[in-house]
Amino acid sequence: MMKHVDIHIHLTGREYAPFLKYLKTYLKFSNVVLVCVSVDNQSSLDTIKLAQEFPGKVLPFVGVYPQMAETADMDVFLGSLDKVKDIVVGIGEIGLDRRIDSNQILSEAQKNVFKLQLSVAEKLGKPVALHTRGTLMETLDTLTSYKLQNVLLHWFTGNENELKEVSDRGYYVSFGPAMVFSKRKRRMACLVSKEHILVETDGPVRFSGCFGGKIAFPTFLPTVLLSLSSSLKMSYDDVVSLIFNNSEKYLSISL
Repeated sequence: MMKHVDIHIHLTGREYAPFLKYLKTYLKFSNVVLVCVSVDNQSSLDTIKLAQEFPGKVLPFVGVYPQMAETADMDVFLGSLDKVKDIVVGIGEIGLDRRIDSNQILSEAQKNVFKLQLSVAEKLGKPVALHTRGTLMETLDTLTSYKLQNVLLHWFTGNENELKEVSDRGYYVSFGPAMVFSKRKRRMACLVSKEHILVETDGPVRFSGCFGGKIAFPTFLPTVLLSLSSSLKMSYDDVVSLIFNNSEKYLSISL
């Protein structure tokens, strides 16, 4: 049976703490691969520990999220990364976020932390998972200065012209549970080249338009995949196979 791949989930998020025992049992017995992203130094370390406990099922991405840029000790981050660089699969969740500041001004700390992590990803040959809220074009401009292994624009919210720009560059785009209730998301998914589309839950985010506003779990994946199969007019099994193959290419590893 082909594995289900969640390309973007925050397994070490505090909202999951009460459910960690359940999640670990789920990981032991399910046919799933979870790409676990991080937001700061501590979550990066926690992600590595979880990946060591579930090798091949939890794939660790380490990184400093835009909201953490002002207080991040990047020397500590780089020192920790150097010790586990052979275990780390990718760098993320990293990026820029204009909505953090009430005046929608990007701080120099955000820009510098983002660029530093792009340099690390370039040096190590690791894929990146990007956060681009309100900053898509600025992010794309920044990326032109780096030769990156593979790029994922997670939870893509751009317009059709921006999607074309992303597709022309060969970047990956991921869609999540919002597809279930958003016609726009389903339409945008149809515009992405099939070889560059991925799926995610972005757990523990809550989705008010579906799943009763509960925090997202990996168990949401089949519903997301079913929605995608309907949008692309492909069988469920073919979509699972497509996403699996795309995930391997993006991650540059065998799952």
